[in-house]
Amino acid sequence: MMIWQTRLALIILLSYCTVYGLAHAQRALLSPLTIPPHSQDITQISSPQSSSEELARHPSPLVIPKNPTMKNSDLTALVLDVRINQSKTDDFGQFQQNPKGEILAYGRDLRKLRINIASDIADNHLVKLNDIPQLRYQYHVETQSIDINLPTDRLTPYQLNMASDQYQKKTNMDAGGINAGVLNYNLYNENNDAGNFFSANMEGIFSSNYGNFVSSGLYNNGSSHFINNDFVRLDSYWQYVDAKNIRSWQLGDFVSNTVEWGSSVRLAGIQIASAYQQRSDIITTALPSYSGSAALPSSLDLYVNQQRIYSGEIPSGPFDLKMLPSVSGNDVTLITRDINGQQIATTQAYYYTPKVLREDLKEYSIDIGVPRFGYSTASSDYDSHLFAIGSLRYGWRPTATLTGHTEYTSDGLANIGGGIAKTLAGMSAINLDAARSEYKGASGNLLLAGVEGRLTKQISFNASTQRTFGNYFDVARVANILAQKKYANVLRTRTYAEDFINTSAIAERIDRYGLAWSPTPGLSFSAYYNEIAWAQDTYRTVSLNANTSITNNATLYTNIYKDLNHSDNWSLWLGLRINLSDRLDATTSMVKNSADTSYSQEFSRSSSQQVNTLGWGVNATHYDNGSNLLSVRGDYRARAAWLNAQLSQYGSQRQSTLAASGSLVAAGGHLFAANEIGDAFVVVKNAGPNSTVLNGGVDLGKSDAEGNFLIPHILPWVDNEIYLDTSDMQEGWEAASTEQIAVAGWRRGSIVDFKTEKIDSATAKLFLAGAHQVISPGYAVTLNGQQSGVVGYDGLVYLKGLKEGTNYLSVNLLDKGQYQARFNWHKTTQHSNAGEILCR
Repeated sequence: MMIWQTRLALIILLSYCTVYGLAHAQRALLSPLTIPPHSQDITQISSPQSSSEELARHPSPLVIPKNPTMKNSDLTALVLDVRINQSKTDDFGQFQQNPKGEILAYGRDLRKLRINIASDIADNHLVKLNDIPQLRYQYHVETQSIDINLPTDRLTPYQLNMASDQYQKKTNMDAGGINAGVLNYNLYNENNDAGNFFSANMEGIFSSNYGNFVSSGLYNNGSSHFINNDFVRLDSYWQYVDAKNIRSWQLGDFVSNTVEWGSSVRLAGIQIASAYQQRSDIITTALPSYSGSAALPSSLDLYVNQQRIYSGEIPSGPFDLKMLPSVSGNDVTLITRDINGQQIATTQAYYYTPKVLREDLKEYSIDIGVPRFGYSTASSDYDSHLFAIGSLRYGWRPTATLTGHTEYTSDGLANIGGGIAKTLAGMSAINLDAARSEYKGASGNLLLAGVEGRLTKQISFNASTQRTFGNYFDVARVANILAQKKYANVLRTRTYAEDFINTSAIAERIDRYGLAWSPTPGLSFSAYYNEIAWAQDTYRTVSLNANTSITNNATLYTNIYKDLNHSDNWSLWLGLRINLSDRLDATTSMVKNSADTSYSQEFSRSSSQQVNTLGWGVNATHYDNGSNLLSVRGDYRARAAWLNAQLSQYGSQRQSTLAASGSLVAAGGHLFAANEIGDAFVVVKNAGPNSTVLNGGVDLGKSDAEGNFLIPHILPWVDNEIYLDTSDMQEGWEAASTEQIAVAGWRRGSIVDFKTEKIDSATAKLFLAGAHQVISPGYAVTLNGQQSGVVGYDGLVYLKGLKEGTNYLSVNLLDKGQYQARFNWHKTTQHSNAGEILCR
């Protein structure tokens, strides 16, 4: 036991050190980037996430003498209009003035003005402006303004964040959620000439502050050669997501994480991995950041492929454009125009690939467990051998990512590999990977090389080749061998050799090539070649695709597929799709292959993600062999479920299907039904009967009679603004607030309570007893000891908080004294009038 534990620890440690240690060793050997010390009136486009960090590091922050302690009583607070280098700032600045007339500012206020000061100066530390090197200022008492002048390289970059709303929402990593139970289901029923078939796929989730427990299963009313029971358990696991440290812990069933050259296997055990998938507010891929400097206030426009994606104003000094929206590449142009009309344009090529991570970002996974066989056919078929897998991806540079991977099994496999992915000149990206394995005396190697990019603005390409040498093994191949050993009799094979099945996990050669050409907008061509070779077989295919927009509403498609190993395996598809109206399409197509030719006509309307939308389709297909296929389908997205039905007839054979999918949620003391549940959800309580609930301004629907409502989709870990529309709230109902913030963790729920309540109210007309004249407007009215309203014109007052039966009213007439009244009131179905009330 100790031997394999030692080997496991050494392999995982070696994989981590190979990537992480190499990255830091190489970084230490590289010379730092030198930037000219003086700002220039030019705009520079940098490689992803490089220039902004260099600009922030150079020049060094200002060293400012510590200011002697000064009593706040000796200072005069100033709120001034600020101009920096003759450029007016957007906000007022907060300053202090001492008895000598010197101007001071707190560290936090200097940073708001982008004045670069040392990081060790606390936000609450007062700094004399005279102590800041190279800074000159002039305080104008008459206009309550201040002019500050200093070199532009002494200003921190002006930050422009162009991320979508999803990435700019305020995050809350302390958010947990409520205890809740969720049942997701997919139901399917098929009836044909052979009989009736029913299937149900279900997933149950119980979420709490201790994590989520998830279990899923599959039910079929039939059986097969491998299935002994109608019900099969699929996955059961506990998962805890540490949002702050971006880490996920999973215990139970899981699919192992892998790298580009590896293969995944199903295991039962423990998985510790980075949780970027659960943090939707984080972008992991390297996106370009653009920086520059402007001597004068300027306007800025950013274009990608001649399409403007950003336009805004920037002050003088350095600036950074952060979080550029994901773009596939091509030319990125930055244009600035200063207040004098001078225009500067800079263009640079950029290529986006998910293979390259942001600098210093780490994606990792450690998977330890035993392999599982017969998934979806057996509930608990596990092997006894231990598998251990470790993976690490590290953003070594803004344009380069390193990868390390290791695998170990208790029956003798040791596999280790590494690789690099790098973008080149903003036009392409390459990846080079290598691995070596040892298994029961057999050794082998794997090499993988790939390249993707653009030849021109209109032509893109990709090519990759993977080769194995010797007798290469990985966890997927070992799992296949173990399964064959266990099921040799069931599979009716006398041995457990691997020649009965071909999978990419044991392929000796995998080649993929692709070329795409888009000469004009609306016209594109592409070609792809794939080849997978095993010891005794080869699979080679080629496909050609073309599509063109004939009009704004009509598109012509064509596809040709050919199996190069079998001359009779080919197909040609030709189609014309016309958009008739919103979500309504007409499609005419022809499919020809070596066996037959068919002609189809379809009319379809797709259902949207909105509630209460209907989709349908009608299809007629004729085959040259004389058969015809007729089908009609419909689907409806209700709030509680998604429903689908289809009826088809092929020749004399008929088939009908019914399907339903949705979720049941038990949370907040109520049971809700939804057509699906997203990564997080919100339970709205006490919103008032039939009140409109909004999320970020989007109308989600109305609450039930008890004021409850389920929001099935929100982004986890970020602030989601939930609103209550009071314009259509039923009369007499009032909410304590109309805006709430909802935050929930991964696959968890949150509660929003608007605390609405029914307030009995009525209008009344107040008179002074004796004189019988109406009370003048403006006096406060107290009802049953609580402030209720103010007297309006003609003595009218709106009384809130009435009680059934006797009520007591008081009006404070100031110098005229306190007047009171007692009156009876009874509820009615409509807004009532309490009539005339005499006050004494």
